[in-house]
Amino acid sequence: MLRVQNLTKRFGHVTAISNVSANIRKGRVTALLGDNGAGKSTLVKMICGTYKPTQGSVWVNGKQVHMDSARDALALGITAVYQDLALVDQRNVIHNISLGNIPTKWGGLVVDRKKMRETAENALSYMKAKLPSLDIPVSSMSGGQRQAVAIARACASGGQLVIMDEPTAALGIREQRMVLDVVHDLRAHGTSVLIISHNLDHVFEVADDLLILRGGRVVAEVERNAVSHDEVVRLILAGQPRDADLEEEVAA
Repeated sequence: MLRVQNLTKRFGHVTAISNVSANIRKGRVTALLGDNGAGKSTLVKMICGTYKPTQGSVWVNGKQVHMDSARDALALGITAVYQDLALVDQRNVIHNISLGNIPTKWGGLVVDRKKMRETAENALSYMKAKLPSLDIPVSSMSGGQRQAVAIARACASGGQLVIMDEPTAALGIREQRMVLDVVHDLRAHGTSVLIISHNLDHVFEVADDLLILRGGRVVAEVERNAVSHDEVVRLILAGQPRDADLEEEVAA
């Protein structure tokens, strides 16, 4: 579905990402792993059009694409849920779910508020999320409820790829379960998911593929069932597999 080839990003004399190539396959969940400073956020921002690569290319469905903004990425079916959630606190749930994709009628002259409400209701129903009201500002909601709104917005976009940056961080057990169930459901509907997480238990539950970065470089791109929990930790921290069989799998 999405391929990055030889991506490099420099900020002045600092190289955040160096020669990264990877594939995100259709209808699969890819976990993007790495310690702090590994380059995960920089890579995601290039995939989402926030950063332009210093060199390298991004391909969607076999075609090279050039993105100048998150709106360009959204038009290609790529949407992201960042850790800061990017919600408008003073606006209600309905408005936040339609942000960036507000429906209109009468030739674009009038906002279609009925459609906005239907979109919000459908997205939250799909997630099985329970909120006190769709008409209250998100500033009055708990962290888990705000996370639900942000993920519902991504689901409502109907895109090909949903990117989630630490979606279960700081959530309660019930809210974490909701997020993981959404990831399972997105995959079941043929949507690709790229998830950044430090919670390896969650990664091993939902991921099909692992992309592991260290120091801005790819140290492994493997199927999740080809590695153990301990081997993933070793790759994240040391950038080296434990044994020869895994080394061959990583190299492949």
